[in-house]
Amino acid sequence: MTSGPDDLAGDVPILWEGSATARWPIRLAVALMPSLAVLVILIPGAWPALISGGLVAFTFLIFRRIDVVVVEAGVQVSYGFRGRPVQRFRIEQIEGARVERMTRRQTKGLGYRGSLRFFRKAQAAIRSGDGLYLDLAGGRQFWVSVDGPEGAVEALRNLGIPQS
Repeated sequence: MTSGPDDLAGDVPILWEGSATARWPIRLAVALMPSLAVLVILIPGAWPALISGGLVAFTFLIFRRIDVVVVEAGVQVSYGFRGRPVQRFRIEQIEGARVERMTRRQTKGLGYRGSLRFFRKAQAAIRSGDGLYLDLAGGRQFWVSVDGPEGAVEALRNLGIPQS
């Protein structure tokens, strides 16, 4: 994970660290590219489909891995290649945390869903199973797929965040 001037996990001790990795984005990207190449061979004017399909395949790969870090300053969630993009939740923003079971039916599919800004709910799910649920200030809610979320809840509880 890279660190920058705004990183919560810069040079401070990490209280808990977890991740989740999915294989489905790689399989989907690998399956997409040959089919697009065949399309371009059959219809030479369809080369923009190859470019846009390549961008879609790259987008799938961005959400192949999710890393979650808990430090005294809060929680940092990073996605894909080299830990970018990143979402940060300062400790003052977190009102509660718990482990919650996430299924594909509940999340309405895999990937990043929702918007904390517009819908006040967001979820980053790359697989079914237990995940970390955060109650945030302003009635916002965030779910993230991560292995062993119990450790994150325990670390946040030690920082004074109640289990919701």
